[in-house]
Amino acid sequence: MQTQLSLLQARSAIVASLATTHPPVERVGTGDIVELCGRTLAETLLAPFNLPPFANASMDGYALRAADLTGHDTLPLQGRALAGAVAIDAGGAALRLGHCMRITTGAAMPQGADCVVMQEQALVSADQMHVQFKIQALAGACVRKAGEDFAKGQLALRAGTRLGAAEIALLHAFGLTTVRVYARPRVLILAGGDELKVPGERLAYGQIYESNRASLSALLRALGAHVITAPLMPDRADAVASALTQAAQSADLVISTGGASGGDADFLPRTVRELGHVNFYRVQIKPGMPALFGEINGKPVLALPGNPVSVFVSFLMLAKPAVELLCGRTPSELAPFWLELSAPIQKTHARREFLRAALVRDAGGVGVRALEGQGSAMLRGLIAADGLIDLPEGECDLGVGTRVAYLPFRGLLD
Repeated sequence: MQTQLSLLQARSAIVASLATTHPPVERVGTGDIVELCGRTLAETLLAPFNLPPFANASMDGYALRAADLTGHDTLPLQGRALAGAVAIDAGGAALRLGHCMRITTGAAMPQGADCVVMQEQALVSADQMHVQFKIQALAGACVRKAGEDFAKGQLALRAGTRLGAAEIALLHAFGLTTVRVYARPRVLILAGGDELKVPGERLAYGQIYESNRASLSALLRALGAHVITAPLMPDRADAVASALTQAAQSADLVISTGGASGGDADFLPRTVRELGHVNFYRVQIKPGMPALFGEINGKPVLALPGNPVSVFVSFLMLAKPAVELLCGRTPSELAPFWLELSAPIQKTHARREFLRAALVRDAGGVGVRALEGQGSAMLRGLIAADGLIDLPEGECDLGVGTRVAYLPFRGLLD
């Protein structure tokens, strides 16, 4: 068992342990495609046809040949082209020389036309027979070329892509009726502590409502996992052993909160060792140091601390790469922005620390400041934070204007 690992060592150990795990592939039909947000694509998709399939107008206006307007400001109006229909004209869909045609956004360009002048730059005569243009036309203006988004056969989406709203829109734009995705990993959440009660139950003195399972469920579902929430574990060695054994039988990953420190009722580290194997215990980060990673019956077990902020931060740092791997994706890296501090920070310990932080916008640009109330049991800071300041290992005294690594929640939670 390894102890006191750095964050990078701990993340590497988790990734190495799960690197050979291959999630099963599911084939999902049309009715389910809109429900795939957060799932992972299991096949590489090439564009089945040009997108858009034909040249079309990007504005309501008038289709014409740019050369026909050179030296003129008025052209005869030939007919109209509507979205979803062939151009309407007694002489056919082709644009006659020296003429223009009324066109709506998305309508196919009439044969012979090479540009569109938007309707705000044109004036139709009273008899609806001619159009006067206020500007000179440019070939290609306000025209979406066939295949300008995707050409037929071009790479559209790679296997391993997490499907969001944009990717799902593309699947529909290509008219796909089925798509292959990786199955959602089953992640079981355990939480323990005699002081914990479920919301709705009556609190006795010394008891609190348990919130970690709810926050973990939200984080896991956003990553694309199937969440299983187990009942609260009493602070007894036999109860912890029973819960862990059952969890390892029904889940692809077990995540627990609480009971991983060194207190009298913290049975989890010893129980994991007795039932299976502990890869590492304790990580040099704050908050979240008493984290454990091991396995029971071949199933990975990640034990996180019990305080809500510690759970939140250690999940992003340690559990997220594991879940991403089990979803069929490459684990995301910690990719900070570098911003200047708008208030000083003094760090008096050796662990790598993640401070809840807020962005500061002023005339000089965007900076960042650590929020007050950094206690690992204080949810106020999570609610008010835009992200985390990532302070390196070792003591440091950072003044105003010092550039620090900043991890926005927008990236961490995606």
